Amino acid sequence: MKKAFKAHSMIHATFVVSASRTRGVHRIVSWGVNHIAEGGRSIHSEVDALRGLRCRGRERLVLLNARISRTGVVNMSRPCPNCARWISCRPHIIRISWTDQDHAITSKPSDLFQKTTVMKNML
Repeated sequence: MKKAFKAHSMIHATFVVSASRTRGVHRIVSWGVNHIAEGGRSIHSEVDALRGLRCRGRERLVLLNARISRTGVVNMSRPCPNCARWISCRPHIIRISWTDQDHAITSKPSDLFQKTTVMKNML
């Protein structure tokens, strides 16, 4: 049952939105949720959102990642190293934002995000 919020303990969702506003609003271009695919493989929300992405020309995009418990508590949703590689293959994504352990939103330009994620994994 893809793209449906099931009764899990957490909802981990990714939204890809246009960086520019149309009539004062950022347009949602694609979205995805964590789910289990056929064969039992876990699909992360970032990959799910990127698979559904259909870009028009050189549109600049922002990736928003959020993880919320069933009780409404905001949790860490920084993309994992594997998802960071998927994101790095999309040069039109210019910024990545995610919820952090302090219940806030952290945001970085995508090129800086890629470098810090690679460096963290090398340590």
